[in-house]
Amino acid sequence: MQRRAFLKSLSALPIVAYLPSLVSAQQLADQKLLILIQFGGGNDSLNMCVPYTNDAYYDARGNLAISAQETIPLTLDIGLNPVMSTLLEAWDSADLGVIQGLGYPDPNRSHFRSIEIWQTASDADEYAHLGWLNQLLPESDFPLQGVMISGSPATLSGEPNQFSLNSNDTQTLVAIPDGTAATSAVQHILNQRHIYNSAVELLNDAFEQDIVLSTEFAGDGFSQDCKLVAEVLAAGVRPHVLHLSLGSFDTHSNQRAPHDNLLEQLASGLSALRSELQALGLWQQVTIATYSEFGRRVAANGSNGTDHGTAASHLVMGGSIKGGVYGQSPSLTNLDNGDLIFTQDFRDYYRTLADWMQWSPSDEIKEFANLGFLHES
Repeated sequence: MQRRAFLKSLSALPIVAYLPSLVSAQQLADQKLLILIQFGGGNDSLNMCVPYTNDAYYDARGNLAISAQETIPLTLDIGLNPVMSTLLEAWDSADLGVIQGLGYPDPNRSHFRSIEIWQTASDADEYAHLGWLNQLLPESDFPLQGVMISGSPATLSGEPNQFSLNSNDTQTLVAIPDGTAATSAVQHILNQRHIYNSAVELLNDAFEQDIVLSTEFAGDGFSQDCKLVAEVLAAGVRPHVLHLSLGSFDTHSNQRAPHDNLLEQLASGLSALRSELQALGLWQQVTIATYSEFGRRVAANGSNGTDHGTAASHLVMGGSIKGGVYGQSPSLTNLDNGDLIFTQDFRDYYRTLADWMQWSPSDEIKEFANLGFLHES
């Protein structure tokens, strides 16, 4: 692996501090890792986790529906989109879970507002400024808390110890000259520069290693992001949280082909990442969880697509997952103005992830319930 740049944006420098943690082999084996995947634009989970025995789905979707014959059955009621067949091994090993009906009261159908609600774990009428992980991440002797491979950094907003990486960037990580200043405000900026330079030095040292992965990753952008995750971990850089994104899932017209393509990338990237993390001996310490601002409406629109909806199913994957389907599937006929009515608050989902990471619950999620899809350890 070349010591090439994984910096997503130097423009983030004034608002985040950067200091990576290179940990020992024992710490690497013991520390848990949460990998969040953002479905940008609002994923149509009904065409991902298909209710293939429900006539209401076929009545509402018409030609956009995934036929029962195509669907890969997971249970008697739910099946996978056929382009996601590479995830079957994880399902058969009880490493994959489906969490149904996630949403929140008084849903907002704006991309910008709803993702803000999800990323701050706030109520629909509350305007919070800190990411939901900011209040959860513990103080650590290894200060790197989060690595943004791709997507919006708002889940970690307010957390100083995060670093942005990008697998498509080819420039070398470059240090910025240090200095001193007469005023405290300017000195603060220079201190952040010093922390950044420490990060550059340590990351460059880490990525000078000859890292050879045992798994082949596909060439699409998401699979290459998953490969970068594997390389980061193989290099000994170990944050608490990694964040990736995939999209856009904003499929208002001619949905089937682009949506299938995104789901195929998702399945390919995650199955390869699972294989590599198993080879690295890290799979038991990793949980992968998807999220999005909303799902899509039940009925197809007049353009062979779907419009902004509310509740949606999400996927969890990892060596500590209790495989299966969790939560109640929302009714496809008892709707709120054409939209699914959520059956599980998304903050229950977050509480479950936080409990597994052994983080003390923050005010935003402490009143919510553990959904039980993770083995305690």
